[in-house]
Amino acid sequence: MKIFKTLFVCAFLVTLVSCSNDDDSSDADASLISGSWDMSGLDYTGNSTSDAGDSSFTGVGQDFTAVFTFDENPNDLNIDGSYAVELTTMAGGQTVTQIVGSEVIGGSLDMNNNTTWSINGDQLTVTDGEETQVLTVTTLNNNNLVLSYSDTVEINQNGFMQTSTVSVVYSFTR
Repeated sequence: MKIFKTLFVCAFLVTLVSCSNDDDSSDADASLISGSWDMSGLDYTGNSTSDAGDSSFTGVGQDFTAVFTFDENPNDLNIDGSYAVELTTMAGGQTVTQIVGSEVIGGSLDMNNNTTWSINGDQLTVTDGEETQVLTVTTLNNNNLVLSYSDTVEINQNGFMQTSTVSVVYSFTR
């Protein structure tokens, strides 16, 4: 179960940021991101390899109340609300599906202290004072924001090495 919680934490950290545009340009229009965005979608896939065996997982968000507010001058990011994830894990020939709330994944989404954002090209960088995440803006217009993120994380838990790869897509609407 600790492995699953670690995967949830990784997925949650990914949720912190990113934005994009609809045209063929690789530059996101930073002026379009300002304001409040309602989280409307969260989809992720991944796999883990460890001394205990291999597993794969998919997650689909639901029950969204999360709102991400991008303020300018200064570029602060405020996040309030929650969501749940229908998590399906496949390991050792077994498939387990469960609903997990965001409070289990990483605590409350009430992140309003010293979280900042910046856009450079199609890369959205979010920093909370301790950690920085860089997401790719795949869609950014007046009504839709879609962010994507991929990462590989190596974790040593009680002497067991685990390598997890995750790809996440976040969707927002106004």
